[in-house]
Amino acid sequence: MYSKIRFAGFALLLITVLVPFRSASADMGPKPWMEFTFEQETAGEPLTILGGEFYECDLPDCSDARPLEEVVVQGFRCYDDGRCKAVAYGFSQYHYIELEFSDGVTRRSNVFETSTFQGKYQVTIREADLLVKARFTLDPFSGRTYLILCGGCLLALLIITVFIVIVVRRTKYG
Repeated sequence: MYSKIRFAGFALLLITVLVPFRSASADMGPKPWMEFTFEQETAGEPLTILGGEFYECDLPDCSDARPLEEVVVQGFRCYDDGRCKAVAYGFSQYHYIELEFSDGVTRRSNVFETSTFQGKYQVTIREADLLVKARFTLDPFSGRTYLILCGGCLLALLIITVFIVIVVRRTKYG
């Protein structure tokens, strides 16, 4: 009996030494993204997006523009519902988009900056170009959101403290 237990222990030890253990890694965590919704300023029939490219730049004039690479989840995609989305492992500070529309015209946007971790942008389709403007959103990962939450909590704490002081004074001296 003792030899069977000893043999099983030795076999288990041998298996753990011989079987290679590999560490697994996954692409986890939130990724920054930009969502673009469109409104048409041009006359005529509603335009549809046929395709497009998202460019990133380090310089404010975008003279060093390069397309966003398509890597796993990272990339720029436009959908049938008329919106586009860019997802990246990390964005540069400046960007512009170039889109081809159903009227055969390829329009380029103004240079815009990254607004938030999960930014939403309104794109106006004009006759010759695109105008991109950031929409205000409370991004759960931005400093602005944390400041608003902390400010609200401090204000609530101040109001509760004043209320308690008034009630204590009235009961003590009242």
